Amino acid sequence: MHTPARLQYLKIKKQHENELLLFRMGDFYETFDSDAELLSHELDIALTSREMGKGEKIPLAGFPYHSLETYLSKLISKGHHIAICEQTSDPATSKGIVSREVVRIVTPGTIIEESILDKKSNNYLVSIFEENNLFGLSYVDITTGEFATTQLNSSKIHSEISRLNPSEVLIQEKTVNNLDLSTFKTTEISKDYYSLPHSIEEIKNYFKIKSLEPFGCENLPLAIQASGSILKYVKRNRKNSIVPVTKLTTYSAENFMILDKQTSNNLEIFRGGRDNNQKHSLLSVLDSTKTPMGARMLKRWLGQPLLNIDQLEKRLDSVESLFQNTQIRSKSIQILNSISDIERIINNISIGNTNPREVFTLANSLEQCEKVQKEINKDQKIYQKLSWIMKKLSNNTKIINIIKSAISENPPLTLIDGSAIKKGFSIELDTLIEKSKQSKSYFSSLEKRERERTQIKSLKVGYNKVFGYYIEIRNANLEKTPENYIRRQTLVGAERFITNEMKTHESQILNIQENIVDLTNQIFHDLCVKITSVIEEILSTSNAISKLDTICSLSQVAIENQYIKPVLTKKNVLEINDGRHPVVEQIAPDKMFIPNNLNLSNSKDQLIILTGPNMSGKSTYIRQTGVITLLAQIGSFVPASSATIGLVDRIFTRVGLQDDLSLGQSTFMVEMLETASILNHATNKSLIILDEIGRGTSTYDGLAIAQSIAEFIHNNSKLGCRTLFATHYHELTELSKFLKRVANYTVDVSEKDGEIIFLHNIIKGTSNKSYGIHVAKLAGIPKQIIPRAYEILNELEQQTNFKNTDQKSKPEKQLPLITQNTIIKSKLNSIDINKITPIEAINELANLIKLSEKDNDV
Repeated sequence: MHTPARLQYLKIKKQHENELLLFRMGDFYETFDSDAELLSHELDIALTSREMGKGEKIPLAGFPYHSLETYLSKLISKGHHIAICEQTSDPATSKGIVSREVVRIVTPGTIIEESILDKKSNNYLVSIFEENNLFGLSYVDITTGEFATTQLNSSKIHSEISRLNPSEVLIQEKTVNNLDLSTFKTTEISKDYYSLPHSIEEIKNYFKIKSLEPFGCENLPLAIQASGSILKYVKRNRKNSIVPVTKLTTYSAENFMILDKQTSNNLEIFRGGRDNNQKHSLLSVLDSTKTPMGARMLKRWLGQPLLNIDQLEKRLDSVESLFQNTQIRSKSIQILNSISDIERIINNISIGNTNPREVFTLANSLEQCEKVQKEINKDQKIYQKLSWIMKKLSNNTKIINIIKSAISENPPLTLIDGSAIKKGFSIELDTLIEKSKQSKSYFSSLEKRERERTQIKSLKVGYNKVFGYYIEIRNANLEKTPENYIRRQTLVGAERFITNEMKTHESQILNIQENIVDLTNQIFHDLCVKITSVIEEILSTSNAISKLDTICSLSQVAIENQYIKPVLTKKNVLEINDGRHPVVEQIAPDKMFIPNNLNLSNSKDQLIILTGPNMSGKSTYIRQTGVITLLAQIGSFVPASSATIGLVDRIFTRVGLQDDLSLGQSTFMVEMLETASILNHATNKSLIILDEIGRGTSTYDGLAIAQSIAEFIHNNSKLGCRTLFATHYHELTELSKFLKRVANYTVDVSEKDGEIIFLHNIIKGTSNKSYGIHVAKLAGIPKQIIPRAYEILNELEQQTNFKNTDQKSKPEKQLPLITQNTIIKSKLNSIDINKITPIEAINELANLIKLSEKDNDV
C-alpha cells in the first residue's frame, strides 16, 4: 500500500522516465529508487531509505533546496537531464497532499543558472536534420536570445558544429549517418519533432507570423525542420513558459571561412599548450574585452573569418580609427568596463528569472552605453568609421528613466519588504510600509514597557517564524507573570507568552506585510513587462556594444603588441615581412622572438619546401602564417612590419602526430585520412599547411607519399594553391629542379666548435641535417647515450655509402630516391597542352630528351 506522496511521485516519474527527477519535499529536493542510487553515486552523498507505505522502504537521497545550483552544475557536467518538480500549492492551506508538478527540465543546452554558465561563452543548443546528404542546422542560446538556422552539405556540417561548440546537440532518434558527434553531448528526440508541417506551424505560432519569408528560410525545408524541432524541445523543457528569442536569423556558411576542428586545434585558436587550455591560445592574446557580450562576440569572429573584403575593410578601418586616437580609445574602454551583461540580463527579465538589483544594473549599463556613444561622437572621423556599429545603438533614455523612477538605489535581491521600490513611485505601497513601521514600533517599545510594568528585568520580547512574537520569562520569575499573559511555549528554563493586544498587532503586521509583498511583486512584474516590450531595442544596443568592445580590444592589443594593418587583396598571394607568432612571442624569454618573412604566390613560389633541424622553429613559422592570415580575415591587425594578405577560402592544416584508439586508427592512418580530406576539399584559393607528412611509416613509403602529395598540389589544375610543406625528407628539395613553383627554404643554423645554435631565421636554401641527436642532448637524455648515438650514426652513414658504391668503374653515387624517370613523368603531367605554343613544345621536348639521357647514364 503506497502513501499518497509515493503515488504522486510515481505518476510524475512515469512522465519523466529519461530524466533524473528532483522531487521537492519541504526544504529538500528528494530522489527515490534508481534515481536516488544514481544521485548518491554522482554527487557522493548519503543513500538512505524512507518508508512510503506499510513495510515499504524506498531508497532515498536528497539535498537542501538552496544548494540546487551547486548540485545541478555537477549533474549537468556529467551529461544528465534533470526534471525539477516543485510544490505548486501552499502546504499551510492545502487540503490533503501538496500539489506538485515539473516546472522545467534542465539539460546542458537549456541551462539559465548564471553560476553554471561561462559568461564569456555562448551556451548553444544545436539541432540537426539530414536528408539526401544535406543538413539543416539550427542553434539557439536561450540566455542571450540568439536563434539562427542554415542549410548546408555534409562536407561542411561537422566544421559548423565544431565552430559553435554546442553544449548539446539534438538528433533524430534511430538515424544512421557518418557524422561523428562523439565529442558532443547528444540527445535523441522523436522524428515527430522534425515534421516539416509541424515545424512550419511551430515557428509561425511562436513568432505570430503568417509566412516564413521575413526570416529568409521559406525555401530551406531542412533548416525549417531543425528550427521547429529546437523550438519544440525548448518549449517542452521550459513547460511552455516564455522562450526568450525575438527573431530567427537565416545565414549561409558560404559567407564565412570554414574553420574545421583540426585547423582550430592545430593553430591553437581557442585552446593551446600542452594542457590544452585557453591561457595559451590565440583567443587569450586578443581578448582585452571589457564586457561579457564583447568576449562572446570576439569568440564568434574568431570562429567565423570573413570572405568579403568590403566587410573586412570596414572592420580594419574601425580598428585603425581607435588605434590612432589614444584618448578616445582609452576613455571608451574605461566606460565599457562598467557595462554589465545586457544581453543575458534582458533575457532573464523577459522570462521572469530576475531580481531588482539586476534590473537596476540594466539601467546603469544602458546609461553607460549612452556615455560611450557621446565619447565616440567627439571625433567625427572616428564616428564615421564606426557608424556601422554606432547606428545600431538605440535610444534607451525612456526605459532608463522608468527603471530609475521605480527601483531604489542599491536595491536588495528580494521583494519581501518593499524596499526595492523607490519611495514616491507608489503612494499605496508607501502607505503600507508606513503602517508596517508603526505596527512594528509597538513591539520595539513593548519590552521596555513590560519590564517596567512587571518589574522583571530579564523579560525579553522576541520573534520566530513558528510562534511569531512572544514575551519570554525565566522560570525564576514566573510568579510575577501578569494574568493577561497567555502561555504559548514551554522551554527548559523559561516560558513564552503572548497577549491579546500582541495578537492584534501581530495580525495587523502580517496582513500589512502580505499586502506589501503582493503589491511589490505586482509593481515589479509590471516594470519587467515594460522593459520586455523594448527588448529588441535593448538587444540591438547590446549587439552594438559587443562589436564596439571587440573593436576596442583589437585596437588595444595592436597597440600593446605592435601589430600593423594588413593590406587585403583578392590576388592569390601572401607577403609577410617580419611576421611573428602572436602567442609564442608572448611566452618567449624577454619576448625575444625572431621575426621572419614569407612570400607565397600561386604564380611563383606556390609551394615552399621547408627543411631544417628539429626545434629550430619550422612548425612555429608555418603555423604563424596560418594565424596571421586568420587574423587578417577577422578584421584584426597582424604581428608583422607589413603584410599583404590575399584572402583564402579555407586554411587546411596537417600538423603533429596523433592516433585514434577509439576508432582503431593508427597515427599513420589518422595522418592519411586528414591529408586526404585536405586534398579533396582544397581549392586554388586555399592555404595548406603540412608538417612532416609521411613520417608515420617506413622512410621510403613516407618519402614516396610526401613527394606524390607535393606533386599533386603543384600540378593539379584545380588546386595549385599556396602551400607550406615542412619536412625532414631532404630529398624533397630536389622537386624545385623540375616543378617551377616549388621553392626551398630552411632554418639557419650556426655550428662552432661542435656547438650548434638554432638561429630561428628562415632563409632560402636547403638543409641536409636534422640534428636529432643534438636535440636529444638538449632534452636531457642521459649523457652516456649521446656519444653512443653519434657512433651508431657514423656506422650507419658508412654502411649506406658502402652499399651505394659501384666498384667496377663509376665514381661513388647514391641511388637517387627521386629518379629521372619520375622527373620526366612529373614534367609531362605539368604541361598544359591547351596553352603551350609550338616553340615552347619543342623546347620542352628537348629538355625531356636530355633528362632521358641522364637516366641512361645512372
